[in-house]
Amino acid sequence: MLSEEEVISVVNDCLPSGKGRISIPFSHDAEVCSFTGDRLLFSTDEFSDEDLFPDENPFALGWNIAAGAISDIIATGGIPEYYAHALTIGRNWDIPYLKKFCNGVAQVLSRYDVTFIGGDTGKAENYRCTSSVIGKPIGNSIGRVGASASDLIFSSGRFGGGNFNAALSLFGGNGPAVKLANLNAVKFSTLPLYASLIMQFASSCIDTSDGLFLSVETLAGQNNLGYSIEKIPLLKRGIVAAKVLSLPVPLLFFAECGEYELLFTVSPENVQAMKAAAQKLGCSPLCLGKMMAKYDERKIRFGASTFNGTSMNIYGRDFIDPKDYLKEVTKWITINQ
Repeated sequence: MLSEEEVISVVNDCLPSGKGRISIPFSHDAEVCSFTGDRLLFSTDEFSDEDLFPDENPFALGWNIAAGAISDIIATGGIPEYYAHALTIGRNWDIPYLKKFCNGVAQVLSRYDVTFIGGDTGKAENYRCTSSVIGKPIGNSIGRVGASASDLIFSSGRFGGGNFNAALSLFGGNGPAVKLANLNAVKFSTLPLYASLIMQFASSCIDTSDGLFLSVETLAGQNNLGYSIEKIPLLKRGIVAAKVLSLPVPLLFFAECGEYELLFTVSPENVQAMKAAAQKLGCSPLCLGKMMAKYDERKIRFGASTFNGTSMNIYGRDFIDPKDYLKEVTKWITINQ
């Protein structure tokens, strides 16, 4: 099966890129484009059953899709302005379900003061939603490249929400995991205040749409650096879900269902100013560790265990059944603890 990087490489090699495209492919969460003398940010994401967003709560589903799509603009140091989607409803969707879904999307758009500009609709056995967002950078856009050795790694929030939601989709209500059915899906964070913070102080930034581990790996790989993760702030619900399912808690770090928080690096000399600005904005960034000069130095401290990230090469897209993927990651964690 082709990797995501291979797909991106082939597509970008085959399709023309004109003068209006400024960003290098895969270098930013949102594409940076030139338009009538200004710069625009553009992002598009498809969401479906593959993302394992719980769909029992249509409001939370709509919320998470809109929040996930917009996070790319924030991660690039921009302000989102317009939102559109091609929405294919599932066979079992009815009018009340659709209204609640749309209300979830609308709540997120209102938090960002974003205008809905339409899209397309369709019907299929299962839902799909392709969301596109247009925004403007506050200043020079922030990409995934720009970090240096010793830069500190920060996040906009706690982790495990995406993998908790995946647990609800995969296991909620099944046998001993029935307790999960009583817990609501995690609604992803809305992060409008972080755009200016990222623009002022971040040396690089990415959202955690693919989970925390792959996001850290991407930043390190794009910058030819290693990393040392010393502290992983986790959501309590994620820890509860792991224990209910008898799964190792480090899965909340290593598994690939993300919560669309921001992961960004800040040079040591800018950290105090960043924290002061964050306090004024009402933001609470959390420090996870730092970037390391040696590319193959990839350490993750998790409680009493220390993992070597260079040996982790199990990817969700290589598996048809996500439960088989979880089994392999669980086995790797057990061996390496």
